[in-house]
Amino acid sequence: MGVDRSFTIFSPVGIPRNADRSEAGKSRPLGTLAGKRIGLLDDGVTEAFFRRLESLLMTKWEVGSVGYHRKPEMTAPAPNSLLDEVAASYDGVVIGTAV
Repeated sequence: MGVDRSFTIFSPVGIPRNADRSEAGKSRPLGTLAGKRIGLLDDGVTEAFFRRLESLLMTKWEVGSVGYHRKPEMTAPAPNSLLDEVAASYDGVVIGTAV
């Protein structure tokens, strides 16, 4: 009789690879950003945002270094090799999504 107006909401929160699901979504706090190595992983859409963030991280929060990486394809997930490289190289990582 009426139109079905139900819908399903999916959580955008991913489960880290090789993680115990009970620990999913938990990361160790950095405590401070000063002196830390921070990686930026751009999805291919937000370069201007990341360049501004890089500047703020260096000047306002005095991070030790910032590394910028970009996914090879905007429409595909980052390759595991890139994720592994970024995760191993930094104390913390900001992964971008389109804004």
